[in-house]
Amino acid sequence: TIAHSMAFFKDCIYVGVTNPAGAGPEDCPRILRYHPKIKKWEEVYRSPLVKPDARSNARDIQVSSHTTQLGNLLQRKKRTYDSVSRDRGYRSMVVFKGKSDKEPALYVATLSPWGSLFLRSEDGERFAVVSEPGLGNSEILSFRGLTVHAGKLFASPAGTTNDDFMDRNFSPEATIYVSADPATGQWQHAVAPNF
Repeated sequence: TIAHSMAFFKDCIYVGVTNPAGAGPEDCPRILRYHPKIKKWEEVYRSPLVKPDARSNARDIQVSSHTTQLGNLLQRKKRTYDSVSRDRGYRSMVVFKGKSDKEPALYVATLSPWGSLFLRSEDGERFAVVSEPGLGNSEILSFRGLTVHAGKLFASPAGTTNDDFMDRNFSPEATIYVSADPATGQWQHAVAPNF
């Protein structure tokens, strides 16, 4: 329901979609691709399904603190499911050529209750997980602001997730991560935590 991220890759436009409800299989977020020459949209990636647990049902403090149309919709969606989306959305994406990449690849940061993951695609059709949840901190809900600078990829955490609550904006740590080779999952702090 939200076009959260976008990149131009392999002559196509890629859009990462986030679904704030993110509950059942019908709510799976997707990565869509638009072919400008033939004016056609298609789905190229859909979040895998996982077994629900405490994190999949954690209280969303942004939504529960407001009585909005979105909040009402999310409250109505509270049901029990046998499987739920691993990801709630795709919050940031960028094209980058790291040390292990033969050519530029599409990197996508997920928004996930179990800790944000980085996805990588060489062809725009197959996406592989190339990080551990939250780069070692599974309380990091997502990464925003993927930025390429001086041959490195930078990412800043956004949002906190745990068994009790989910906050979409405030991170459990104020830092910036950097990698020259994100395909191998190797990231470091670009600055000291909390600056």
